[in-house]
Amino acid sequence: HRLGEAAQQTPAIHSPLPAPVVEALPQVRPLPTASKPLLVPHAEPDLAAAGEKPELQGAIKLITTNLEADTRQWPDEAEQARRQGDSPLAIKRYRQPLMHEPALEEDSLALAVLLRDRGETESALAVLEDAYAQRAQPRIAVAAGRLLAEKGRDSDALSWLERGQGDLRPADFALMGMVYTRLQQHGLAVRAYQTALKAEPRQGGWLLGLGLALDASGQPDAARVAFRDALE
Repeated sequence: HRLGEAAQQTPAIHSPLPAPVVEALPQVRPLPTASKPLLVPHAEPDLAAAGEKPELQGAIKLITTNLEADTRQWPDEAEQARRQGDSPLAIKRYRQPLMHEPALEEDSLALAVLLRDRGETESALAVLEDAYAQRAQPRIAVAAGRLLAEKGRDSDALSWLERGQGDLRPADFALMGMVYTRLQQHGLAVRAYQTALKAEPRQGGWLLGLGLALDASGQPDAARVAFRDALE
């Protein structure tokens, strides 16, 4: 009854809202002026702050640890499969760490050998090229050069072998001698064979190659010496 009398005595338009209702209303911000576009900037996620959260750090550490453990385990399983003659499984296991790190040298070389032995030379070359593209490693370059020489792609083979100059073995210099001979670059063939023979002077096949290169380059006397040494 008293509330009704108060309502009749006081016009409703002047009645203030109760305090709880006022506090519950949202705060309305003034609209921007017309000179500024009415655009709400996109809020980028704070990745740095997220990385500082302990639970996220723990998850990242767990994922990294598991990946490192798998990376160490896969080559062991690959080698075991290779010894058991299961080359498809060995190839699969060697590929797994390379999916995460294509530049792994030992795994790339082992996988390339497996693929080459199965007659998949192009796939083997692709593995080596991917590894070298990630990191210029001489052993990878030399392996690619050997494969290319086997395929008769002599110019490409020399290009790759030259990239691996820091890791060439005597046999690789002898291979270069053979490739230079096929390309009829006999002077370079002589030098390559001589470099190989300085390290291993009693290799009959290399001496024969040297003799052929010397004879083709117009040095018959030196060629006869190389042939004699080859026969011995």
